[in-house]
Amino acid sequence: MGLCWNVTSPPTCLEGDRCPVNLENLYHEATSLSTAMYARSFLLIRDFKKQFSRSPSFFKPAMKTCHTFIIRTPAGRREAKQMQNKDIIDMVLRLLHSWNEPLRYLTQEAKHLPKFNHSLTLQAEIIAEENYELQDITSEIASKYDTEIAENVDYALWPGLQVFKSFEEPTRLFTFYNTLHCLFGDAGRISILLQHLKCQESTEENCKLSICSFHF
Repeated sequence: MGLCWNVTSPPTCLEGDRCPVNLENLYHEATSLSTAMYARSFLLIRDFKKQFSRSPSFFKPAMKTCHTFIIRTPAGRREAKQMQNKDIIDMVLRLLHSWNEPLRYLTQEAKHLPKFNHSLTLQAEIIAEENYELQDITSEIASKYDTEIAENVDYALWPGLQVFKSFEEPTRLFTFYNTLHCLFGDAGRISILLQHLKCQESTEENCKLSICSFHF
């Protein structure tokens, strides 16, 4: 694991809002949870690869386009700063909702892997719970920008269900790995976007971002 950014910000609240729960607290919850989810997704794919990889290049054929590729996010902080915060929080919600179905099937299919691993199943279940919890927090944040954002979430459809049901073991393992790889990438995108928004709402001039980097 690499160094993660540590962002602190004073209480903030959008003008015109009574803000019974201010944005500082909401962003603190969201960034903490998203960082934990990102770290857990790294551990999940690392452990899966250790247990099921038969060679260093075994999972290379598994790499395919992620179903969330249609949800475009800023390429960097400069581009993100040119966007409205409400548009970025909308991206975060779209990504989170796009993982509801894949995570549900990951937790189910983990129990039917060739070598049952309770730890893998448990980690998948925890990530699914974190995803739902983060949706609730992010929806509350979104409501402070525009109440319609959380009410009309246009998420990406996941096409992997039928492949998961394949009787061919390599096909199922490859699909599982690719899904975990996409989850890891999107968890990182979500974490970075929320950290960026937290800094945007901060009045602290030296608010800095430090990307969490994981390697496997």
